[in-house]
Amino acid sequence: CRSFFHDLQTVVEATGCVVIEADFTQDRDARKDEDPNAIVTVEASHADITVAGSYEQIVSLLQELRQRRQKVWVDSCRVDLVDARNGRLECQLGLTIYTLLQPGELPR
Repeated sequence: CRSFFHDLQTVVEATGCVVIEADFTQDRDARKDEDPNAIVTVEASHADITVAGSYEQIVSLLQELRQRRQKVWVDSCRVDLVDARNGRLECQLGLTIYTLLQPGELPR
C-alpha cells in the first residue's frame, strides 16, 4: 500500500487532474488477529482524496485506478461543478486499497 500512496499523486497528474487534498489511513486493527502461519495476509488502507480536472480527466483517473496492480475499491465518489465556463470539476473520492502481503512483507 505504501507504494500505491507514494505513486498516487503521479497517477493523478498523469491523467491531467490535480490533487487538492489527500488523507491516508491504514487499517491497523485487522492485523491484531493475524495468523502468524498464514501464507498471505491482506492489508487494507484508506485514502480520501480530492482532485480537480475535466470530466474526461476524472474518468481517465477512475479507469487508471481500476487497472492498478493493487485492488482499489471506490467507496464513495462525489463530483461538483466548480467552473462552468471551463468545465472544471472537483471530485472527492473515498478509496480502499487492498494489497496481498507475503509473510516476509508483513509490516511491523
